[in-house]
Amino acid sequence: MNIIIVDDEIQTVRAIKHSINWDRLNITEVFSAYNISHAKDILFEKKIDLAVCDIEMPQGSGLELLQWMKENSPETESILLTSHAEFEFAKKAIGLGCSDYLVKPIPFEKLEDVIFKVISIIKSRKKIKEYSEYGELWINNQSIIEKGFWSDLLKGSISENPSVISQDAKKRNVAYKIDDQYLLILICKKRLVNNLGNWNDHLLDYALKNIACEMIAEILNSNSVFILEGQLVVILPTVTNREQYLVKIKKSCEEYISVCNQYLGCSVSCYIGNFAFGEQLVEMYKQLLDMDQNNLAITSKIFALNEVNSEVDPQFFVLKSIIYDWSIMLQPGKKENLVKEIIGYIHNLAAEEELNVKDLTIFQQDMLQMVYSFLEQKEVQAHQLFKDSISQDLYRKSTGSIDSMSNWITYFINKAVDYTVEVTRPQSVISKVKEYINSNLQYEISRDDIANYVFLNPDYLTRIFKKSTGLSLTEYVTKQRIKRSTSLLIYSDMPISEISLKVGYDNLTYFSKKFKQITDFTPSDYRKKNRKSEIL
Repeated sequence: MNIIIVDDEIQTVRAIKHSINWDRLNITEVFSAYNISHAKDILFEKKIDLAVCDIEMPQGSGLELLQWMKENSPETESILLTSHAEFEFAKKAIGLGCSDYLVKPIPFEKLEDVIFKVISIIKSRKKIKEYSEYGELWINNQSIIEKGFWSDLLKGSISENPSVISQDAKKRNVAYKIDDQYLLILICKKRLVNNLGNWNDHLLDYALKNIACEMIAEILNSNSVFILEGQLVVILPTVTNREQYLVKIKKSCEEYISVCNQYLGCSVSCYIGNFAFGEQLVEMYKQLLDMDQNNLAITSKIFALNEVNSEVDPQFFVLKSIIYDWSIMLQPGKKENLVKEIIGYIHNLAAEEELNVKDLTIFQQDMLQMVYSFLEQKEVQAHQLFKDSISQDLYRKSTGSIDSMSNWITYFINKAVDYTVEVTRPQSVISKVKEYINSNLQYEISRDDIANYVFLNPDYLTRIFKKSTGLSLTEYVTKQRIKRSTSLLIYSDMPISEISLKVGYDNLTYFSKKFKQITDFTPSDYRKKNRKSEIL
C-alpha cells in the first residue's frame, strides 16, 4: 500500500514523512508533491491508495485535485488538511469523496490515527472486491460443473442408481432432488438455409446456445443449457401445472426456431421429452436422439415424445415395378430425367412423413442392386468403379438425410451411365490400358490389375484388347518390356542386370531368354551391335 503527501510547504511534507510510523500502517512507499500538477503526474503514473493533501496551495487547491482524482483516479482515498475550519470547505471536500478533513496544526499522532482508519476502509473495500471477484468466478465455475453433471448423467457416465446420482450431484453442489422429475429438450441443427460465410460450426453452435439460453432456458427458469455430442441440450426443472408448462415450452421453442432461421440462416428441430426421474434421463436422451436420426426431411419443427405413435409400423417400399421402369431409363439421353424422377420420389415420401432411416437404407440397397445389375450387363466392375473416396463418402452419408441421398443418387447414376458410354468406345479403353502398362513396366502386372484400372470384367477386356491390337494382354506387356529394355541398352550405361529389373524381370536369365526370343540377340550382343557413339 502507498500514499502521496501534497503540500506547497516543503517542511510540512518532510515533517509528515518523518513523523508517521509507516510500518505500523503497512505503508510501503510514500510519495511527495509540492503542487497539484506534480501530484497529478504521480497519480497518473502510479496507482496511489491514499492522498493527504493541503487545501490552500498557490498553484491549485486541494479541492481541485480532489475533483481531478474523482474522474482520473477514483479508487484513491483522500484526507484534506487546511488552516481554516470553514464549513464550506468541509462541505465541498465531503461532496468530492474526501475520507476525512483535518485542521492545521495537526498532531502527528492524530494524523496517524486518521490515516490508519482510512487505510482500514481501503483494505475492507479491497477484500469486498476480491470476494466479489471470487464469487463471480465461483458462479461461473459452478455453472460449468452443473452442466458437466447433466452431461455425464445423459452419457451414462454416472450410475443409474438414484442414490448414487444424488450423491454425485451433492458433491458437485448441483441443485438436484432425487424425488423430482426433469424435462429434456434436444435441439438439433438440420440444415443451413444460408451460406455460413465467415461463420464456422463452432461459432454457429455458440450462437445457437446463447439464443437458447435467452429464449428457452431463462423464460423456463433453467440454467442447464449445454452442447452434447454436437447437439444442444436443455434440462428443465419440474413444475406443478405440467400441461400449461408444456404449452409455454412449445411457444418458446417455436420462437427459437423462427429466430434461428431468420437471423442465423439455420434450420433447427426441437425434440421435447417426457417428465422423468434423473435415472430415466439416459433412456430419454437416447429416444430423442433416435427421433432426430429418423427425421430425415422435416425441419424447423417441434416434436414431442408423448405425441409419437409408437404402434405405427415403419413405411416399407414396394419398388419392384418402379425400379424396372427406372432401369430402362439407365441410358445416356435419359439419365437426367431418371435422377430427377428418383429424387422427386423420395422427396414426396418425405413430405408425407413416410420416411425414416430404415426405409432409406432399404431404398439405398435397391438402388445399388439396380445400378450394379446394369453395369454387369455392360461388363463394368461396379465395385472397382465406385471404390474412389468421393463415391465411398457420398455412399456412407446417403442415409443421413434426404439431401445426402439426393447427392449420392445424382453422383452414382451419372458416373455409372457416363462410364458405360466410355467403354463403348474401345479405342478410349485400349489407350488407357496401354498407358497403364507403359507406366508400370517395372512392376508385376496381372490381367486383373489392368481390368481393375479400367473397371472392366477381365475376360471382356481381354477380348476387346485382342480384337483391337491383335495381341493378348500378356503378349503386349512382354513386347513393351523388351522395347523399353532396347532403349536402355542403347542409350545408357546401365548394367544389364539393372535394366532387367527396370523392365519388370527380377530373374536375369529369364529376361535374357525373352529378349532373345523377340530380338534374336542376347542383351549384351544387342548393345554391342546397336550401341551409339554418343549417349543421349
